[in-house]
Amino acid sequence: MTDTDKIVAAILAAGKCGVGANHDSDTHLQTYDEFREKIATRETGKHEVAIEFLRKLTGWRNDALTIKFDLLKLITEKDSRIRVNPRHNAIAQLLVGASFSLWRAVFLTDMPLELDDALTAAKGFLEKVVSDNAIGFSDEKKFKRWTAGFYVSHIEYRLYHLQHEYSDILAIEELRNFADRRNPFSSAPGTHSQDQLISDAIGCLKQLIIRFGQVLA
Repeated sequence: MTDTDKIVAAILAAGKCGVGANHDSDTHLQTYDEFREKIATRETGKHEVAIEFLRKLTGWRNDALTIKFDLLKLITEKDSRIRVNPRHNAIAQLLVGASFSLWRAVFLTDMPLELDDALTAAKGFLEKVVSDNAIGFSDEKKFKRWTAGFYVSHIEYRLYHLQHEYSDILAIEELRNFADRRNPFSSAPGTHSQDQLISDAIGCLKQLIIRFGQVLA
């Protein structure tokens, strides 16, 4: 028996499919074969979407970890120079914050960040924190309609801050373009294409680390 057959059999046993009944809803199908086909189609569609996201996730995750490693290497090698300059210190910490948020966001951005859904997820997130006084990564995935926006917003805020406060030091086109297109103060989180935002953030952070290394040389 296939997984689809098992799902259909379980639903039939629970009396939830409405097979043989006269209902207007398309969820109440008239025959076992029709019902099975519907379930199989949904399973296949979800599988295809998941595989496509995992393909992108693999690349994003590698880029995010490489960015964090390159930043760690730079801060370790230039620690003393960063510490004596408050502006360089601030830049380093903003880059760490943006790179962490990117690393977290890539696992959660497989769905659009729509405000109504995000509010529902935010409520569930709060209920979890209040009731358990703890949050794990599995909870972040469960409530990703909100947590994804949280991390995406952090990327936008930090890169926007770097452009508007430290553009005299970090004068690169990627940062200027990112801040111009993604002003966190004029648009709600998730109004942009998530795929494009992640790709732009990866490219921007890579160039920022290179530029910061040149400044510290």
